[in-house]
Amino acid sequence: YTAILKQNNGDSMRDVLLDRLKACNIDSRPVFYPIPAMPPYFSEDWRQQYPIASYISGNGFSLPSSADMTEKDLKRTVLHLNDLLCKIGCVDSEKNAEDKYNVGLLSQDE
Repeated sequence: YTAILKQNNGDSMRDVLLDRLKACNIDSRPVFYPIPAMPPYFSEDWRQQYPIASYISGNGFSLPSSADMTEKDLKRTVLHLNDLLCKIGCVDSEKNAEDKYNVGLLSQDE
């Protein structure tokens, strides 16, 4: 499952989240870089030319999504993700207490 942080925190905030998920023994990885960022298509100004791709590559990450994932694994992942997003400042902890599904990620409607 791929998710995108709402706030434009850049690579560093996403990477902090991924490091903390790893410490909780939860697999995750950053999204792939867009084609203009890779050889042989590299463009020096790809971030300016493709701002949406730049935003997604800087804020996107993938969570576990195995067909073998149990309900217990899913709940554990969601609980750790919510907790970590609050701790690193991507989610208002008071609002998160009211809505356990407010995880500071873009929804399909946004």
